[in-house]
Amino acid sequence: MSYITGDAKTLKELNKKAIFEFVRSYEYISQPELSQLTGLTPATILSILDELKQEQLIIELEPGFRPDGIARTGRPAKYFSINSDGGCVLGISVYKESCSFSVINYAAEQKYTTQLVLPKDIKPLSGLTAITNEIINLREKHDFSHVSLAVPGIIDMHTDIIIHGESFLVGLPICQYINEQCDIPVSLVHNTLALTKYEYIYGESNDTKNLIYILVDEGIGAGMILNGKLFSGSQGIAGEIGNNYVNISGRQKLLNQVSSNKAIKHKIFDKTQGNRHPCYQSVLCPEELSIQQIVKAYELGDEVTVQVVNEAAGYLGKFLANLALTLNPDVMVVAGRITETPDFFSTMINSVQSDQSDAIKAVTRHLRIRQSKNLEQTSAIAAGVHALAQLGVSPELV
Repeated sequence: MSYITGDAKTLKELNKKAIFEFVRSYEYISQPELSQLTGLTPATILSILDELKQEQLIIELEPGFRPDGIARTGRPAKYFSINSDGGCVLGISVYKESCSFSVINYAAEQKYTTQLVLPKDIKPLSGLTAITNEIINLREKHDFSHVSLAVPGIIDMHTDIIIHGESFLVGLPICQYINEQCDIPVSLVHNTLALTKYEYIYGESNDTKNLIYILVDEGIGAGMILNGKLFSGSQGIAGEIGNNYVNISGRQKLLNQVSSNKAIKHKIFDKTQGNRHPCYQSVLCPEELSIQQIVKAYELGDEVTVQVVNEAAGYLGKFLANLALTLNPDVMVVAGRITETPDFFSTMINSVQSDQSDAIKAVTRHLRIRQSKNLEQTSAIAAGVHALAQLGVSPELV
């Protein structure tokens, strides 16, 4: 048996965190139930509950509340639930040409959402200024206490600066700039990690302890929950699976080179020279291709687009089979606009299951693979959940 030791203040904070997490996890919970779950005395439980009420993190339900609605004699137990209206935070998902903003309450319920469209050739500082101005405008209407941005790329944990990736914000002191302009706490999180935590806590995969979330974007990244804990590595950059190799007809290629949005754009552009689908008529270079154009051409049955996208799905499936063998998760969730094309998901699944090795067969037999949609809006909410974790209102999973 292991024991948690420490000074009285540390132990009280740990107890407080545990009680709040139980209240957050249940729709409603009573003081006797909390005593049973934590092993703490009724007096300690009530003292901590009073503190949480004063901080507006929880509320006490009406006297006489019964979960089954049946009135009984005797003194009724007090029931508590999360105070969803105790406060709110702002989550922002940052992409190449747009940003989504979501104001969410303490129950991670979206109260307001909006989108900011950015010019393709916007300068980095101009883009950051536009985001900051939108935060200022939103704060006039919504009293949020923390801002979190979900961004692609590798983030330096010590400086909160994106040091590598496709984002136009690479190299800028994002948190410092917004904090100085808005006088509000700001945090930065990798978009895949934010989505992974959101899926694990609030999504359909909250019944598992081992989850891998794969995001197909300009690059391909993964977030991992292993034994109920978020795994991000010693420097916080674990999950950059796009920089791993996959075997393509005897040749080793990076996954980013064969299955990412960027790779798909380049292949379609190269293969359609001189015989371009109407969806691509105005495109002069691969960078001008949008995933929306590719999805539309796919749905209209353009042979080149269908071939390229389905090949990318097959290569991704082959890689995921090996990833499943390495980490043995219960669930894999795959997200990204390109994955929503009609046959991408089924082609990927067939590729995962096509490997005939006994080891991969054994690992994938009970593996659940799900698709996640509405990525941009979900990313903003996921960023908000990260903000809640900074306030201690949502689990950190560390």
